[in-house]
Amino acid sequence: MSFAIAAMLWLAMGISGYTTWPGVLASAVGGLSLWAFCFAVGFRSFSTGNQTSGLASVITLGFPLLLFGLLRAGYGTWAGLLPTGLCHLPAMGGWNWTWPLGLTATLGFTYWLTRSGLRNCDRDLRAWYDANQGTKAAA
Repeated sequence: MSFAIAAMLWLAMGISGYTTWPGVLASAVGGLSLWAFCFAVGFRSFSTGNQTSGLASVITLGFPLLLFGLLRAGYGTWAGLLPTGLCHLPAMGGWNWTWPLGLTATLGFTYWLTRSGLRNCDRDLRAWYDANQGTKAAA
């Protein structure tokens, strides 16, 4: 459902002329890469049996705040290196040489996280289960 809403907003940006169609396409690619990155981080954390609440806070609060801070401080050029900047900068018409570099880095890190998560998932989850079998969760 949320993808349908995002697609509707991307279409609205393009039809209204708020941004160019290449900007809409780049924003969609950036949004999909951000989604894949978040999924890979969550899957890797789950597969190792680690808590993800702190990491989720960094992704959902920290990255957007860092993007906002960079833009407000006048360092919008570097915002393309952030995963959240990949979908925001093209929509605002401010994408530059850092956007493809950030996209490549995000997709590369996403690929590495996914591959290592799949490769080690069974072993890591078994180790976590062996360490926690029969223990009560803290309430």
